[in-house]
Amino acid sequence: MDHSLAHHILCVVVLFFAIPEKPASAVAQCSGKTQGKHFIIGFTDNLVVYQNTRRPSIFISTMSDQLTTVNMSSNFQIDGSPFTEDLILQPRGSQQTDIPDEFTMLGSERSLKAIEIVASNEISVHGFLNQRTTTDGFLGIPVNSLGQQYVVVTAAPLISSQFAVIGTEDSTSVQVTLRGGTSFEGQTYFAGDIVKFMVNKLESVHIWAGKNSPDDLTGSIIQTDKPVAAFSGNHCANQPGTFCDTLVEQLVPVRSWGKEHIYTAARSDDENTYRIVAYCNETTLTIPGYEDISLEPGDFWQGSLSGSGLISASQPILVMQQLASINNIVVDPSLTQVPAVQHFGYEVGFLTPANAGHDPNGFFNYINIVVKSDSRSTLTINGSPITGTGVHESPVPHTDYTSITVELPKGGGVYFVEQTDPQSSSFTAVVYGYEEYLSYAYAAGLVLPLTSTCPDIPETTTVSPTTTDRKKCKKCIGYNFRSRSHTNNKPTFSWRRFRGADL
Repeated sequence: MDHSLAHHILCVVVLFFAIPEKPASAVAQCSGKTQGKHFIIGFTDNLVVYQNTRRPSIFISTMSDQLTTVNMSSNFQIDGSPFTEDLILQPRGSQQTDIPDEFTMLGSERSLKAIEIVASNEISVHGFLNQRTTTDGFLGIPVNSLGQQYVVVTAAPLISSQFAVIGTEDSTSVQVTLRGGTSFEGQTYFAGDIVKFMVNKLESVHIWAGKNSPDDLTGSIIQTDKPVAAFSGNHCANQPGTFCDTLVEQLVPVRSWGKEHIYTAARSDDENTYRIVAYCNETTLTIPGYEDISLEPGDFWQGSLSGSGLISASQPILVMQQLASINNIVVDPSLTQVPAVQHFGYEVGFLTPANAGHDPNGFFNYINIVVKSDSRSTLTINGSPITGTGVHESPVPHTDYTSITVELPKGGGVYFVEQTDPQSSSFTAVVYGYEEYLSYAYAAGLVLPLTSTCPDIPETTTVSPTTTDRKKCKKCIGYNFRSRSHTNNKPTFSWRRFRGADL
């Protein structure tokens, strides 16, 4: 598998809103983790393979010792009535709720398909896109941990790259600097174009590159004047030796990105694909096995890495893993973020899916836990020490962390992972599973600190074009394009002209 740097400088490299993100002091004090009382989520498009088998689900769990009431609602109407559903969770309880397929956002559209979730105590929320042969899931982020800047990440090889933006307040202005082409509300856009629109609370805009389009929207920069929820992935994507699978992840806002990320795998010889995106100028990446790499806003690196290791950067970054193998078995892809060390916490709760597409017995489920080696013994799953034949662990090279892979029972289950010693190290956990023709992955939970990023970025950054490119790309007058690939760890440059006019 080629290790390559996908590094594109756009028509417009970055055009920032004049309205800055709210300072940390203006955000509620309870901000900063993915357990919360208020969520707004949505479900991106999932390729229809078998009619009437597509069914989104919401997994909700709570670590509260009290009864927890939950209300789910939407302005989207089914059979003439807005959707609403009430749940009662027992102490440390959970529930899976299936959502009508009509809530799946489709193609490039504006809709009211967002779902608002309000709880009396803190809960964890995971979304799950389920279909007979194409599934994936995501960790929900509470409203008070959302942000105003995001960078889209999708997968390659590509089929229908896509993303969604959902408003949390009325009259929210949104602009997206595109890295690939799309059509939206009757207008065609190309790489480098800026899409501007407005959303109200619970209004969603879903944008995709188009059916079977090779356009890659990775690196597209979303900027808003009020907090929004953002999702990205692929209508469907595959990799060598696999079938097509839908991919989705709720994006962590730029203000909560980190500089150190520990990637993991079930075995040291498991190889997965990674994409790393930047938002800050002159972001230098240090990746095991590679020379240092410099990225600019919206640039990304893609490559394959085996086992576990540490990725570090001079500025905050977002790291995504495209699952490719589990226990040396090639699996259909899924997309999940690699938590930053700054995202580690002391407790997480999650569910594993009851069904695996058409298989009522569910997935083969696993969880990867990363914790400092001297704090491993005080971790528990459902109150019990993490031991047994289904537990495999190994040190993360060149760090003081240990990676623990736990094989969970097949099928649906409820799990709480806790660090019982408050003086010990925090941890992170990523849940994943596979079955024939499908897989899923999502972070069990995160702590999302509010960070100050990119103070050096000006409001507008452009690159002057060459005379030749100015003549050939009338739509893109004023800007340059270039792409950069990595071959044998040495960057090579070539001009790349995006179709702004017939070239």
